[in-house]
Amino acid sequence: MTDDPEDEDPYPPPYHDKAGVHVMREPCSTCIFQPGNRMSLRPGRLAELTRETDRTDSNVICHQTLQDPRGSLCHGSVERRPGQLVRIAERFGGLLYDGEGHP
Repeated sequence: MTDDPEDEDPYPPPYHDKAGVHVMREPCSTCIFQPGNRMSLRPGRLAELTRETDRTDSNVICHQTLQDPRGSLCHGSVERRPGQLVRIAERFGGLLYDGEGHP
């Protein structure tokens, strides 16, 4: 490791120190699945997202973790309807819950 702060991991363990499917433990402060359109989504966008995740049997990645290549699944999305990956991870003990919001 160098002395350059740019080289440091901005999301150190314990948040992503284990292999598995990471899910936010709680909805983040601007979760799109919470009441009130906290992300100012355009009309119909949430319906599009839910239709797409239903069609593909998947989940939404938490938007607060999108910049992290090890992002976590959205708590609200998983709570609404666990996708195939979440169901498989639950069976094999690989479902890992991360802290509220982005670390």
